[in-house]
Amino acid sequence: MARFFSPLLHWKLARGPELAAVPAMKIGGSDSIHSIFSGHWRKFAQEIGVGAAALRARIRELCGNAIGATCESLALQEACAPVLAMVRDRARKLQDRLE
Repeated sequence: MARFFSPLLHWKLARGPELAAVPAMKIGGSDSIHSIFSGHWRKFAQEIGVGAAALRARIRELCGNAIGATCESLALQEACAPVLAMVRDRARKLQDRLE
């Protein structure tokens, strides 16, 4: 049996995956992942009561895990590869702006 999608859904699927640029919560006052820099992380560390160096180390670790992840290592179907590529790209950019 064939499945029929609405034209809007078909258009969204054809455009490819998207990830929101707005984090679930502000990071040191920044409400966009594209504008989070080292000062925001320092402010965030202060707000949550942890050391800035410890927070940076944890962010580096998490970004490294994301950059090294593959669909296979995460037990995901290969169809997830475009989204994983976007996550890796954001992790690299976040690491670059950490210092």
